[in-house]
Amino acid sequence: MEDDFGYLPFPKYDDEQEEYHSLVHDTALQGCISIGSQNLDIAGAVLEALNAEAYRIVTPTWYESALKLKYARDDVASQMIDLIKDSMTTNFIFAYCFSLNNLGLIYRNLIGGNNPNYASYVQSILPAAEQKLADLVKVFKGE
Repeated sequence: MEDDFGYLPFPKYDDEQEEYHSLVHDTALQGCISIGSQNLDIAGAVLEALNAEAYRIVTPTWYESALKLKYARDDVASQMIDLIKDSMTTNFIFAYCFSLNNLGLIYRNLIGGNNPNYASYVQSILPAAEQKLADLVKVFKGE
């Protein structure tokens, strides 16, 4: 690609915010084991080991080689990639978004649906979200 581009972190809320916060959400990679597998324990252990090694070996290499060297146009871009990576965060609502009636998607759904009625939209999804939260708490408690 010939067009010039750059990377930017999410902006800070105001001058009082000391660090950047880049929200991580909406992504889940899944591995599957065939229903016909005769050795589910072994298959699960191998899948877990492969993922652990990918996290330890592949991800850092991809990050340093592809993101920072191949795709970054200059040292500033590489520094921005580090800044974004170092500021990654999430919270309960985004981590369990789909288990909480999509509470983490309120703004996306409002904008996507061209809906300016924030308060009424939240009020419409809140009862189901509260019930789903109660159900999720039961799961965490083992009930």
